[in-house]
Amino acid sequence: MPATPEPLISCHLKGSAQFRERDVGQSWIVHEIRQRDLLVTGSKTPYEVAFRSPAGEELEIIQIHIAIDHFLAALGKIHRSNADKTVQ
Repeated sequence: MPATPEPLISCHLKGSAQFRERDVGQSWIVHEIRQRDLLVTGSKTPYEVAFRSPAGEELEIIQIHIAIDHFLAALGKIHRSNADKTVQ
């Protein structure tokens, strides 16, 4: 997936994969994901993602990109003064 600054929310309905994310030019952060996992990317800058599934365990997923200003506004409403601590 091309680099983008928007948070990605990924809901995994079926299968498993090794999910990787990184800020452009940085080291990959690796997550092992499986059915029923919910993943939210954690970058504040443009980032890249990639994933690979074992044969026979391909992912069925729903992915949502959220505009950063809407995402931060939602965090502010929910977490109030701690909103900046929720985005790493």
